[in-house]
Amino acid sequence: QTLEFCLRCLDRRGRLVAVTTFPGVAVPVEPRRLVFDELTVLGSRYASRWEVAQAAQLVADGRIRPVVSQVEPLSRAGVLLQRLRARQLIGRGAVVPEQG
Repeated sequence: QTLEFCLRCLDRRGRLVAVTTFPGVAVPVEPRRLVFDELTVLGSRYASRWEVAQAAQLVADGRIRPVVSQVEPLSRAGVLLQRLRARQLIGRGAVVPEQG
C-alpha cells in the first residue's frame, strides 16, 4: 500500500527508491505513465554512510519528516516485529530505551 501511494504521489520527473522488500508483494506500474512523466523507479540494497548522513541532515533540517507510526520500549520490540511481519506497520516503528 505504501509503495502504491508513493507512486501516485510522484510528480513529473519524480524518483521512487525502494530500500526494503516484502516477499510476494507486487505493485502495478503503468509503463505509459513512467514514459510520459519521465518517472524513475529503482531499488537500492544498501545506503552508504554518506547517504545515511544526508538523510539524517534532511530530517534535522525539517526538509523531510519520517513516518513513525508506532514507538515501543526495547522490552516490546517484538510487538513491532509482529506488526511488521503481519504487514500492519505503516511507515516505521521505533524502539526507544526503557523509561525509569
